[in-house]
Amino acid sequence: MSEGPRIALASALQVAEALFDRWGLREVPDAEQDPLFRRINATMKTPWTGPASLFAPPIETREPVGRIVRGLKPGFLAASLLVEPWEGVALPVQVYRYTPRNRGWMLIERTGPADFGRWFLWRWKVAHRIPVGDETRRASIDNHLVDAFGTVVPVADEAQAFRLAREAFIPPEHRDEVARRWAQERSA
Repeated sequence: MSEGPRIALASALQVAEALFDRWGLREVPDAEQDPLFRRINATMKTPWTGPASLFAPPIETREPVGRIVRGLKPGFLAASLLVEPWEGVALPVQVYRYTPRNRGWMLIERTGPADFGRWFLWRWKVAHRIPVGDETRRASIDNHLVDAFGTVVPVADEAQAFRLAREAFIPPEHRDEVARRWAQERSA
């Protein structure tokens, strides 16, 4: 669950759409040059200037929209930014990368709350016969859901992830409630 400032959903969607357009996220990226990193980096007030940037082809620098908090570098998997869409407004933005094989799990995990992600992994372990009490046997390795043998189980979307966990789909607006009940049951 977000800990940043609360803004209306319509405003948040407006900011997200503007960032998608500015960073070219509607285009298929060229994986060899990591254009996602380069496009985001080109719009930050304090761009990353590490050694890999010396070898990357230049990209048009745009008017800055925010600053890097942490994690933005070539090949990043997660980055925290502070975006300033309007005068006097600074919104924390997290950018997470995913693959077609882990997109469903990443959406579940990243839309929170954290206890919901833990609940989902518990349900995944039960469905895939991974010993629940054994913390050395994980349900997720390198951000991919796995079976009892540690083999990646592709989940292209949330619906597929829930189906493979043998659970009914739970809409995001009801996940706080599920997480709260599960946390209470565990502490009882």
